[in-house]
Amino acid sequence: MAKEIITLVQLARLGDLAQTWLLVSRLQMAGKTVRLVVEESLASLARLMVGEENVIGIDSVKLRRVANAREIRGAVDLLTASRSDYVINLNFHPAIAAIAEAIPAKKHLGARWCDVTNGRASDAVFAELFQHSSDKGRANGRHLSEIWGGYCDHRGALPVLPSQGELTERAKRPLAIIVGAGLGVRACKPKFWTEVIDRISDQIPIILIGSNSEFAKAEEIISNSQRSADKITNLCGTTDPGGLTEVLAESCLVIGTDTGPLHVAAMTGTKCLGIYFGSMYHRQTGPYGQSHCVIIPDRDDYPCSEDEMARNPAQYPAPDPTFVAGVANAILANMSFPEETDWRIRKSAIGKKGLFWSPVEQKVMVRRAEAYFSLTPSN
Repeated sequence: MAKEIITLVQLARLGDLAQTWLLVSRLQMAGKTVRLVVEESLASLARLMVGEENVIGIDSVKLRRVANAREIRGAVDLLTASRSDYVINLNFHPAIAAIAEAIPAKKHLGARWCDVTNGRASDAVFAELFQHSSDKGRANGRHLSEIWGGYCDHRGALPVLPSQGELTERAKRPLAIIVGAGLGVRACKPKFWTEVIDRISDQIPIILIGSNSEFAKAEEIISNSQRSADKITNLCGTTDPGGLTEVLAESCLVIGTDTGPLHVAAMTGTKCLGIYFGSMYHRQTGPYGQSHCVIIPDRDDYPCSEDEMARNPAQYPAPDPTFVAGVANAILANMSFPEETDWRIRKSAIGKKGLFWSPVEQKVMVRRAEAYFSLTPSN
């Protein structure tokens, strides 16, 4: 008996694609054949998730600008070449919804064109996503990957992508820092990352992750660091999404704000430290998986809306880099977390009801730890 074919349409950013891994893996474990329709630039990551033959890469940005119906029809010919049992559209843009509905299938789920254009959800799962994506629902929001996972009844363990290369000895595995973010307001300044790096144990090599546009930012971080330049590697713009997956899978820890590579790292099973402030809400888009950590502000207005953060970024600052480095060192050495009055640390776990975040004990680092990790920059 032929396997049921389910086509997922996820024409969004890197992080959004990575967060669909829960749904993809559950469908695969339920014996389904999963196809992915993704941005052409993200096809290398999608191939790791579902295999070369099950990936269709398109340029949705170009399609959204097309006004002529004939041109749109021509652009989706490759999508209509084969039939699916189900098509699930995970995007809320009317043009993408129309493209998804052009794919022949027994049933279409997710965001339907008529509902998107009228500002309503198409089915129960999307009603939940609409609710938790609003400012009103954010305080009790569920993680996006759990909402996607609601399309599959099968509940299994979350597998991890295998590394494409041999894992090096743990002590020599690098710590990866994501220097930028898809939304500029979420990115930390070069000085911030320089100070974090200078307080990380110098026994651990550092790699800087980012897009081609962030290469200069990474070079500024390196040039201002007190570490020798040969102990920091700038990989910004040097890997495609597939290669990035391999690099992150072989890292001992990944540090970054709420951005695509952080979710890719979580997907591979690498431990993550997320820096979440302003509108970056850990319950909805924190790194999904077991034993990740996030640093969050201890303030009543967290999280704020994206618009509010964009209007007043100075009102929602990042934590002190010394504190971030202290948390990273504590994770690496399996020691107590440092104390900070204005920031809290949460650790993730997956239970019967999905992802949840627990507070961890924070206390002043003991002298032994401070000496071992050189938390104070050398003169």
